[in-house]
Amino acid sequence: PAIIIYNQRQGQSGLSNTPESCKTTITDCLFYQNYARSSGVCGTIRTGGGVVGHTIITNSNIRENYVVGYCGGLLASAQGVEETCTTLNGCNIYKNQAGTYAGGAMFSGTFQFTGNVSQIYNNKAATYGGGVYVITYNGVNFSQPKVLDMNFNNKLKIYGNTAKHGGGMCLNFRNTTSLYQNSTINLNIDGTSIYDNTVTANGGGIFLTYNNSKLNINLNIKAGEIRENKATGGGGGIYCQVGPTETSTEELEANLDATRCKVRLNGGKIYKNESTG
Repeated sequence: PAIIIYNQRQGQSGLSNTPESCKTTITDCLFYQNYARSSGVCGTIRTGGGVVGHTIITNSNIRENYVVGYCGGLLASAQGVEETCTTLNGCNIYKNQAGTYAGGAMFSGTFQFTGNVSQIYNNKAATYGGGVYVITYNGVNFSQPKVLDMNFNNKLKIYGNTAKHGGGMCLNFRNTTSLYQNSTINLNIDGTSIYDNTVTANGGGIFLTYNNSKLNINLNIKAGEIRENKATGGGGGIYCQVGPTETSTEELEANLDATRCKVRLNGGKIYKNESTG
């Protein structure tokens, strides 16, 4: 990628491990037409997961980058402790492409959207997550359960992205994690607009997959809208693949309780999505 930000590893001898001591600020920048070859990772900006640090990206554009592997645009990884996270403020991530998954942006750990609205649009992924790909945190090992809140608020729009599964967003909680047993991840759709995304299989707006006995996963659709997304397979709006069973629906009104993975609709709007499978 064009930039790799590792900051410092937690507990490194002789160094402060507070987020303030490891803050990276990127403002009014343009990252475009970068290329990661072979099985490369991330087309543009990559932050390290096993570190303490806060990356703040403001009024910047990440566009037309390509990676043969995964994550065409931004790969943001953080521990999810002590406010260690990645912040986007008024950024545009668009027309990036990944040869596998995560066309626009990939998040592991915690993130936030503040200030001016950021947009993730017109990105492509060959498999999962055309716009956004969220994956289980797997960095520094924790010794006790954690609660991670991942908030998609009204400072973000996700639209016009394409993939096989999860045109707007893929939420993948199938992989291994360094979070402690019985940790909880709250994915809150709280104002974000997810619209006009397209997939050739399942989950035009959101594709959720889960098979992890260590974690409790809550997808809470509180506000915002999931609309006018299209799927050739199932779940024009939302497709939930949980363990060995699958549930797809365009208007998810009831609570889906698959042991430790729950989806709740409480105030958000899901409408005019289409599936032809």
